[in-house]
Amino acid sequence: MNAGAEHAAGKALLFLHADTLLPDGADVLVQTALASGQHVWGRFDVRIEGQSMWLPVVAALMNLRSKLTGIATGDQAIFMTHAAFTSRRGFAAQLLMEDIDMYDLMQRGPQNKTEELRIELFEKVNALGIGAQGLGGLTTVLDVKIATYPTHAAGKPVAMIPNCAATRHAHVTMDGSGASYMEPPSLDLWPDVKWAPDYNKSKKVDLNTLTREQVASWKPGDTLLLTGKMLTGRDAAHKRIQEMLVKGEQLPVDFTNRVIYYVGPVDPVRDEVMGPAGPTTATRMDKFTEMMLAQTGLIGMIGKAERGPAGIAAIQKHRSAYLMAVGGAAYLVAKAIKHAQVVGFADLGMEAIYEFDVQDMPVTVAVSADGTSVHNTGPKEWQARIGKIPVVTD
Repeated sequence: MNAGAEHAAGKALLFLHADTLLPDGADVLVQTALASGQHVWGRFDVRIEGQSMWLPVVAALMNLRSKLTGIATGDQAIFMTHAAFTSRRGFAAQLLMEDIDMYDLMQRGPQNKTEELRIELFEKVNALGIGAQGLGGLTTVLDVKIATYPTHAAGKPVAMIPNCAATRHAHVTMDGSGASYMEPPSLDLWPDVKWAPDYNKSKKVDLNTLTREQVASWKPGDTLLLTGKMLTGRDAAHKRIQEMLVKGEQLPVDFTNRVIYYVGPVDPVRDEVMGPAGPTTATRMDKFTEMMLAQTGLIGMIGKAERGPAGIAAIQKHRSAYLMAVGGAAYLVAKAIKHAQVVGFADLGMEAIYEFDVQDMPVTVAVSADGTSVHNTGPKEWQARIGKIPVVTD
């Protein structure tokens, strides 16, 4: 959803793919929808720029839609009243709150077409081998929920809502009898994590003496233990750096031969050096990667999730590397930070540029200097292992 509009006679919403190319006459269709406040169906051509680990899933859904509609290409756009949208949005949210029951469903077998489709999509998505954090594996989704709603006979639009498997929620019944109290779960239910660096399996890296030659020697999948000083920065900091470089202004810190960690740390409490400091999604920084590597002297980046084609191309061009920190373990990552101070853009708060002094911070080489990405090679390898989708491995 990337467009919305209101009309004096009644609100209307326009749903479009993020990269939809509007054909001639689309403005007339929009005006008609807004003027009538009614449901209007249209078909637009789309352009998908770049790649994502979820594109195969989207492609499967698009293929399903083409079977239902007989339309092989193009994207659907639906105009609907605000009230209609609100009812559907609540419907989808309610569906996501249902229990994960795919295992039970597969044990007893499907009893209708919807359950058959749930199992089919579940098996086909997992056959892609995307795995946890996109690194390859047997399990990509834990469950598939399907909601149906009346639509125009020619439309049959399909929408997908990925939902984090770590979503936590509680259910209460509001009957007016008073406050509802819930007992917190016992900490004994969780494992007692006592992580220690493995100096035999991981390479120690001194960030204070790091060279381009060392970075270029790292191989995809190598596990590293980082010690020394690194800089931080995410969306807001990168945007300001871009603006300053365009104006020819001096940056507040020298990035030459430095590594940047994509993070917005939480303020420390009590005796903490730094609060939780987990990595943010690196893909958002792809549009800044060429600039940072070409103009600031940066030689390495740390974040989570995959890098897109633009980011990988810049990394390969400049013989840099992208390192992946542990997502979902922000508190544990923060334990590696021994000192922290703001060195630039203090007005940005948690998005300011910090300098972290770390000891044995664990990371994995996700994109090496030759442009090899484990988020590409991992799923391909697991597709071959699973064996349900023809695939060519390097």
